[in-house]
Amino acid sequence: MKKTLLIAGALAAPLLLAGCSNTSNKALSDKIDSLSDQVSALQAEQSTLSSDVNSAKMAAQEAKSEAARANQRIDHIAKSYTK
Repeated sequence: MKKTLLIAGALAAPLLLAGCSNTSNKALSDKIDSLSDQVSALQAEQSTLSSDVNSAKMAAQEAKSEAARANQRIDHIAKSYTK
């Protein structure tokens, strides 16, 4: 009698555990999908921000070169008055 109960218990345990694992797998799958969507959104936002940073760098470089050109003109004007 004990032997049959032990065998029945040994056979039933994996079935009970398999039933529990299916629901947790779905929950984990849903969480993974949610995290994947968040990662995709963050990558898109990072790409946009990177583009904005590059645009700002280019504008700063243009402003720097324009300021250098203006300084040269001022230097030439100042030299012409001192001669």
